[in-house]
Amino acid sequence: MKPEVYQEPSENDFDASSRNYILIWLGEVCDALAMCGKRSSLRHLIDQYSHSRPVPKQRIQLLGISCLFISAKLVEKIPPSITAFAASTDGGVLWKISN
Repeated sequence: MKPEVYQEPSENDFDASSRNYILIWLGEVCDALAMCGKRSSLRHLIDQYSHSRPVPKQRIQLLGISCLFISAKLVEKIPPSITAFAASTDGGVLWKISN
């Protein structure tokens, strides 16, 4: 019995409607976390990544929250913690802290 080998998906599930949906959701996350920085860097990060490689449906939320984390580090004076970002996904993205 051969072990399964993970293969990157070749189909891009990230289309214009997915982009709009994730940007609206991320706007709500920004409001909930009291982030007030510019959101143009967020859109730029999402667009750059999604144009460079396929994004499967099950990774769209991870892409969005990761780009939001990077954007917050660049723009916010005091960015929220990574656990606050993970909590905003309602279990869609899990963050394990190892000591």
